[in-house]
Amino acid sequence: MKLSKSKNVLYYRNNGNKLSEYQLLTQFNPAFINKKIKMCEFQIESMYHMSASTTTCDEIMGVVSVSYPIEKLVIKIIETKARLQNYKNRSISNMVLLKTVLNHYTEKEQKQVVKYMRSNGRYKPYNVIERLQVDLYQASIKQRSERQKQRNTAIENSKIARVNAYHQSSHVKVV
Repeated sequence: MKLSKSKNVLYYRNNGNKLSEYQLLTQFNPAFINKKIKMCEFQIESMYHMSASTTTCDEIMGVVSVSYPIEKLVIKIIETKARLQNYKNRSISNMVLLKTVLNHYTEKEQKQVVKYMRSNGRYKPYNVIERLQVDLYQASIKQRSERQKQRNTAIENSKIARVNAYHQSSHVKVV
């Protein structure tokens, strides 16, 4: 890991063309992803109970009934559900990417990767994991560049459509 200073801000620069172990164990680990999804769903469920008022003791006011405002609670629940859905979508795409990369591995190597993921990195077959980090990095870069190309073509098409619409409007005549 290398931290470089740029205008009083430290940026993480990953040396080499590979994913970090942290990324591998958090973004591509099915066990970690499932645990995080369950935790978020439990948090959303517990947020529903925040609307009920509770009684507490205060030194100044005595016995006080406290509750969370319903409007803010509804907004918070909706935002949390949206974030959870985004996380699920991102995780599904990461799992698809992991599966496509693992299809090129032998069955023994696939089992080693599964054992590595389940042990949360405690069991580490170094050669296989190093190769997996490099392969996943290259696949994610390829996927990212394809998405960027699609965005650029969409932007160009939108510009062309706007220019054509402008030139076809009745108040402007092109000579």
